[in-house]
Amino acid sequence: MDQAVAAIAFVVLGLGLIVAAVLEHSVGGAPAAHEVDGWVAPRRTRIAWIDELLVILSVVAIVGVVAAWRTMSPVGLGTALAAVLTVVAAAVAIATSALHGRLVYRIGSLDGAGDAARITLIVSAFYSALHVVALLEAVALVCLGLDARDLLGPPFAIASFLAAAVCVALSYAYLMPTWVGLALMAGVAGWCGWFAAELAGWPPGV
Repeated sequence: MDQAVAAIAFVVLGLGLIVAAVLEHSVGGAPAAHEVDGWVAPRRTRIAWIDELLVILSVVAIVGVVAAWRTMSPVGLGTALAAVLTVVAAAVAIATSALHGRLVYRIGSLDGAGDAARITLIVSAFYSALHVVALLEAVALVCLGLDARDLLGPPFAIASFLAAAVCVALSYAYLMPTWVGLALMAGVAGWCGWFAAELAGWPPGV
């Protein structure tokens, strides 16, 4: 059961990351200073979906990590650190969603997207938090990759290190065209699919 849950969770996570990146591409990324006024209204539905996906994918990641830990148990130090860092990153992402949601969800008469200063603060905090999440995942992937050399083989270890490098690049997604972010996210999704396949065939070599 744990094995199936872990594999399915990482497949869903990979697909969800691509959907989120496509939505981000359609939104156009962070607005320029002169675009803030009126930026939310034509994008409200897509921003809302990004906000919901942030929570859903964070929960899926936690479920996948816990199930993977149980499947691979006993795990090495690197894998344990990767799991803990991923849970921390997911917690940061969920907290970020609570702030990001203020762009599209009103609290009573309070409208977070009511003026340019609020939008600037929320969007800046959103991308700053995602910067932290991506860097945490980069460290997690390095930790997992160190264990994976012996556990899953050098090719998967190298893929994990490459995925870590991609996460570092994604931490600066607000500086790059959204199509580049989409391409990089597809690489991370590919890693998720590979890990799901490894978990589905656990233990290795059997």
